Amino acid sequence: MRKHNGFLVSFEGIDQCGKSTQVERLTKRLEMRKIDFEVYREPGSTTISEQVRRILLSSENKLMEARCELMLYSAARAQLVAEKIIPALKNGSFVILDRYYHSTTAYQGFARGLPIDLIERINREVSQGYAPDIVFIIDILPEEAIHRRDETGRDRLEQSSLEFFNRVRKGYLKMAETDPNLIIVDGRMSPDEIEKQVWGIITEKAVEFIR
Repeated sequence: MRKHNGFLVSFEGIDQCGKSTQVERLTKRLEMRKIDFEVYREPGSTTISEQVRRILLSSENKLMEARCELMLYSAARAQLVAEKIIPALKNGSFVILDRYYHSTTAYQGFARGLPIDLIERINREVSQGYAPDIVFIIDILPEEAIHRRDETGRDRLEQSSLEFFNRVRKGYLKMAETDPNLIIVDGRMSPDEIEKQVWGIITEKAVEFIR
């Protein structure tokens, strides 16, 4: 049973896949149709979560242990869910997330090697059962991601190895095999083509919002 009248969409993928561009394009489409929406990024979007974000992404914290990383991401998410996501969904808003708990499963589980069952238990707890209605995974090869990124000012996660991002990508693809709400989008397409595909799926699945 749904706990709310809203609609929750998240965008996932390895760094530089283009998900933030699609978040921005989706918000513009919703604005044009005067649809109430909220946009949040992970980690962040609350005062507490933004402070945690700075710790997580600081290149000074290269010695961060995987379990510490897991708990910090989860703490930031717990605050965002309670403070922003749940109220917005209960208010009937269309909520867009730039990353959600699938990132934790992919990055800290498949890539860092922490137990998937542990991560899934933590994800359920901090999300309070609020799962996305659609998850768009924008899929590109890590080699393409490295080609796209700015080599100056890379954060702690962006400095990870090619093999690390290969494990992240494989994790996303593995999750999509068993969850029909996870939709793989070919990130090699142009931003316009990706936008068109994303919008087509949303208009099909969120008919109560998109008229």
